[in-house]
Amino acid sequence: MTSQCSNGAKRKIDIKAQHHPFTSIKQEDRKYLDSNELDKIKTDSYDMVLNGYEIGGGSIRIHEEELQEKVFEKLGLSKEEQQEKFGFFFWKY
Repeated sequence: MTSQCSNGAKRKIDIKAQHHPFTSIKQEDRKYLDSNELDKIKTDSYDMVLNGYEIGGGSIRIHEEELQEKVFEKLGLSKEEQQEKFGFFFWKY
């Protein structure tokens, strides 16, 4: 993916999943998948904190095939890489 600098130059940037690539994206932020504003995306994830210490956390998993495909596309994963890395997650009802 490329990003445009303030001086008009383009630069290549790498996009990575902060939690994991199966974390669902907040409904109102899905529009950013179709733009170059990926840094605006928030996910359905959480941390549980007790007295200032993180004691747990997690996320809501993507349950929509089309959304999952878009996320992998933005991460630059080919169909072959998806199958190789995450094939054990993919199964149809």
